[in-house]
Amino acid sequence: MAKSIPAPTQKDILKQEFINTLHANFNISPDEASDLQIYKALSAVIVDMLKKKRQRFINKAHSMGKKQVYYLSMEFLMGRSLKTSLYNLGIQDDVREFLKEFDVNIDKIYEYEPDAGLGNGGLGRL
Repeated sequence: MAKSIPAPTQKDILKQEFINTLHANFNISPDEASDLQIYKALSAVIVDMLKKKRQRFINKAHSMGKKQVYYLSMEFLMGRSLKTSLYNLGIQDDVREFLKEFDVNIDKIYEYEPDAGLGNGGLGRL
């Protein structure tokens, strides 16, 4: 009797993409990686996910004949985007868990991203 193999979880997929990116970009395993290398590899995985999600959205909007609206505002503080992106993608806990398997504290990794410091936080009206 053949046993069925369970489908990989989102966490498993993210973990494997992270390992592959670390190997492709730095030729190292997670156990050998510095925190900065982990930050760069994790950021690359997240940027790739965001690009794919954005392209799916654009394709869906175009197939439905929707119009695009462009709006640009420079009056905001962007802050750090890695933590925000993980939260918005709903994968913050998965990433925290698989990094913990490598004895990596994600809060320490967040600190490697510089604050963009763009805009004026809406204080220009004062």
